[in-house]
Amino acid sequence: MIIKQRNKRRVLLGAWFLPLLIGGMMLVGCGETPEEVKLNPVERIWAKIIPEEGTATSYGIPLSLENTQQFIDWYNTIKLSAKEQESRNAALNSLVAPCCDDKWMSTC
Repeated sequence: MIIKQRNKRRVLLGAWFLPLLIGGMMLVGCGETPEEVKLNPVERIWAKIIPEEGTATSYGIPLSLENTQQFIDWYNTIKLSAKEQESRNAALNSLVAPCCDDKWMSTC
């Protein structure tokens, strides 16, 4: 009698756990291409958030390492008004620069 009760519990537990396991496995693979499945976690994140080279931009300069100087030149031509500069500094003064702990983002 005790063995039947144990087996009954095991079957019920398995019937409850198996759909959860299958559902979890399905969710893990949802929306990923076969190429993405082969990537390690860091590569998956990179593929999702870093645009590919040559991607068009709204400002007319396609993304490319060869365009780095063009981006720098473009950035240096932007002139902010006093109010824009104040807003920029207010936003960046709360962030520490990634290069050093003693400087704010607004100074870099």
